[in-house]
Amino acid sequence: MHPVPPPTGPLPDPLAHLSPQAARLLSVLEADWRTISRTSPVPRHADIDPLALHAALPHAFVAQRTGLDALRIRVAGQALHDGLGFDPWGMSVGCFFTDDAGARVVALVQDCLADPAILGVPLIGTRRFGWHPVRGHLLALPLADATGQVTKVMGAIVSHDTRTRSGLRWDMAAAPAIRRQVLGRQFADSRASDPVQPGLRLVVDNTRT
Repeated sequence: MHPVPPPTGPLPDPLAHLSPQAARLLSVLEADWRTISRTSPVPRHADIDPLALHAALPHAFVAQRTGLDALRIRVAGQALHDGLGFDPWGMSVGCFFTDDAGARVVALVQDCLADPAILGVPLIGTRRFGWHPVRGHLLALPLADATGQVTKVMGAIVSHDTRTRSGLRWDMAAAPAIRRQVLGRQFADSRASDPVQPGLRLVVDNTRT
């Protein structure tokens, strides 16, 4: 049997299901992360400038691995606060998702910290009976801590039109494919991936450790 040659056409756009505005927010977040990571394989959390994230800031979060299966939120943007209806500080990253999807997303992010790799997950969410499903996307980018260990992740969750909807819980969408890009492989192409099927305000409480 002859091997199947790799595709030669353009790679599919992993953000094609989003509006241009939503896709731009995630692109800004990743571009800032890539600019910093040019000096090291994975940028340090301390090197991230929140002001450089511009309109992506309200949708962004930073989480830290605190155990084998635990990823706790250390800071979250105002849009994520408003969507949940409460401050998610200290909660699992899974709090943004349905129970089943939350466990799967946490496992995917943990794997991407171990590789390390960039993760992109297409989402779909509903609030209650009668509401139309909402398309969305999760982007997760690995970060190193002060010791150089990859234990943190900077991410963002946006709806297809960037609107904040209270009471929304996300599930993993069947399409497009999950983006999992191991660092160092085709790094210059932001679309390269290993497909897997299934106001500006940053809220920080410096009194907590």
